[in-house]
Amino acid sequence: MKQALQWQDYEPEQAALVNAWLDREAIRNTGLDDGFDAFYQYWKNETDPARGESFWCKLVSEEQRPFAAVAYAAFRQTVTVMEIVVDPALRGQGKGTAVVTELVANAADWIGRPLTVFEAVIFPHNTASQTVFYKTGFVPVSDEKDNDRWRRTADTTELLFRYAAKTPPTAPDRPVRRLGPEERALFNRHLRLCQQKPMTGKRWRQIIQADIGYYGLFVDNEMVARACIEKLTDRYWEISDVRVANAFRNRGCATAIVAFLTDEILSRGKIPTIRTEKDNAAMRKVIQKLRFRPFSEDNDDATI
Repeated sequence: MKQALQWQDYEPEQAALVNAWLDREAIRNTGLDDGFDAFYQYWKNETDPARGESFWCKLVSEEQRPFAAVAYAAFRQTVTVMEIVVDPALRGQGKGTAVVTELVANAADWIGRPLTVFEAVIFPHNTASQTVFYKTGFVPVSDEKDNDRWRRTADTTELLFRYAAKTPPTAPDRPVRRLGPEERALFNRHLRLCQQKPMTGKRWRQIIQADIGYYGLFVDNEMVARACIEKLTDRYWEISDVRVANAFRNRGCATAIVAFLTDEILSRGKIPTIRTEKDNAAMRKVIQKLRFRPFSEDNDDATI
């Protein structure tokens, strides 16, 4: 990837510059109460390879003007983004997103080995940083006890969209409803209709516990389409796992259920998002019809 930004090693003499970016908001969202250099010195001298092997700290500039500091570590094939601090004067302009995008695109070349997973540590209340990492392909890790770890795989075949219209979409004229915890048998009948394997009781309980809401669209009392809502950030709720049984495709079922879930999310005061593979022309047509637009067009920014 061509770099639009300039990356250089952080040096202790730059501590005053970076510390000037640590306003009250940045300290709250990073925990860098003792300043950035104290954080740098600790991890530079950390000997535990599970935490500190291959640690880098960079000062990032645009047109020779430094505006961000980023620290990351690599262990085996995983890179963990540990901290990012952005100049307060430049927040809200997409700078944090630009830093994360370039880091993900170039880290394998910089580090000199294949990388399959990127992680980030984000405080649960840091909604701005959640947005930056969500835009760049990260999602919360739901199978861990802590709630501050986000993860991105190396897969770049998906596109992320957000709802852009000022009014809700037209409600479908077909029955759509949320499935209850006791309706796994109904869900499995739908899976068989889609020629998919039934869901185990353990996996169904995990979905219920994670508050992932599955919805079904019904035709003649048969559940022929599904989709779910995942509350990935405090601001953005994602419409996921949209699927229509083969025999009912090209009848507007996908449009109807996505429109219903979009309205449901808007009614909760959240912003709907949806993602799909780049080569899924049918789903992209549905997304565009319902007035979603690429998430990359937004300039949310963060102190991380």
